[in-house]
Amino acid sequence: MFPDGYWDWAMNFFIQNLFLVLNVILKMKIKQFWKKNRFSILGFVVGMLGGYLYWYYVGCLSGTCPLKKTWYYDALLGGLIGLLIADIIVSIINKQKKQNNENN
Repeated sequence: MFPDGYWDWAMNFFIQNLFLVLNVILKMKIKQFWKKNRFSILGFVVGMLGGYLYWYYVGCLSGTCPLKKTWYYDALLGGLIGLLIADIIVSIINKQKKQNNENN
């Protein structure tokens, strides 16, 4: 499904960009960053927990899984899925608030 070395590349890319994100966070005030992105961060953390629990309870018994057998790949993928779901929910809520403000 994925070419060899894809997940290694993805993990390296994630780590490199993590330092850029941390630099932006440090420039912003922590409270402002948390207030603006708290649902996305919580979605990422919950997704990582879900990915880890998937690895722990389901795992890869046959060895032919599309993901590797290591916990951090499943946790990272779960975190990204959680982040995506959280961002979708936040955008829907913001759209509804905007429509309600326009109607009033």
